[in-house]
Amino acid sequence: MWDNILGHKSQKDFLERYLLAQERPHALLFVGAEGLGKKQLALAFAKALLCASHTGSDHCEACRLMNLEDGNFSHPDFLLVQREQDEKTGRYKDISKEQIADLISKSAFAPVMSATKVCIIEDVDRMSLVAANSFLKLLEEPPEGWVLVLLATDENKLLTTILSRVVCLRFQPVPVELVESLLVSKGIEPVQAEVLARIS
Repeated sequence: MWDNILGHKSQKDFLERYLLAQERPHALLFVGAEGLGKKQLALAFAKALLCASHTGSDHCEACRLMNLEDGNFSHPDFLLVQREQDEKTGRYKDISKEQIADLISKSAFAPVMSATKVCIIEDVDRMSLVAANSFLKLLEEPPEGWVLVLLATDENKLLTTILSRVVCLRFQPVPVELVESLLVSKGIEPVQAEVLARIS
């Protein structure tokens, strides 16, 4: 399911139990430094959640519509909210109240293909205060059949009221030994693999 994602065993174990559970929390927060694989694992989790067998095995139409390799996420029950880029400066803006208003309007619609609708929100800690307060309403009255996966690097920037309504999974750096072992398995010389693993 997510064997290609290095490390994060406890988080993977939690998500595997989540897939089999009868009652599930409606909102998860993946928090940790940039580059740890939070988004990669969130996408693999979303694919498994939308999959008919909850395995993400690529044998159903839902999996075909969640193609993680080419980034083609055309599944009708998947939403991805990202910070928008300013056309003039090229910088990324905070998630706006308009984006959250759009999400709230979409929350009126039930899943159409899978049993669940999954929404990943990147950089939820980079949300304007107005947007965060609007988003809080969605967390307080979650739409039936929806699962929200929030990604953040700094949970201290989130409203405490948002933190109180999510289940938090904290991500730590992958152990150097695991990275080194993977590099060696890919044909990198052991000495070079050790240096690269420590740099990473």
